[in-house]
Amino acid sequence: MTAQSDTSVRKQYNYVHFRTFFKEKSTLIGLFALGIIFPLLRQNNQQWKLKT
Repeated sequence: MTAQSDTSVRKQYNYVHFRTFFKEKSTLIGLFALGIIFPLLRQNNQQWKLKT
């Protein structure tokens, strides 16, 4: 194997690793956002019901 193919393989590996890492993180961020937004929406909903 030449050095060039070795670097391309390493680049590809890094790309795949980054993608899986990003997917995991985006899932965590999504859950985190839901954990913040959902209670706020419910709180607003309850306040709105009290007003009407």
